[in-house]
Amino acid sequence: MIKSKSPITGECFCGEVKYELRGDLMDARSCHCSRCRKAFSGQASAMALVNPEDFRWIAGETRLQSYVGKHGFGLQFCSQCGSTISTVYQDKIYGVSLGCLNGNPDIQIAKFDLEKSEKELAISESDLKPTAS
Repeated sequence: MIKSKSPITGECFCGEVKYELRGDLMDARSCHCSRCRKAFSGQASAMALVNPEDFRWIAGETRLQSYVGKHGFGLQFCSQCGSTISTVYQDKIYGVSLGCLNGNPDIQIAKFDLEKSEKELAISESDLKPTAS
């Protein structure tokens, strides 16, 4: 966990969407599963959890677009430049993309194993599928 003495700020690539976090970055992670690679258009995601009550938009909230899956988890991104900014669950911010942070917070990212991530994802997805009667 990164203890923050002053607000942490972040913004999208074009600078239209900006936020402030008056709390800590927690459980920073980089996941390499196939879903995260697709969602972030890269080799991995880089996210940190936040307390929803510590997060607020300071500019451009109307430019946000969201993709939310059937289980309530989703991503928010800038409609202008496409930067993935935050993760949501049931309409609350619960994580931020480390790539959109301003400055250079001293943060350690947990290493995720690709093979393990894929196996865990396969197990969780198969658990959600209905079984034939």
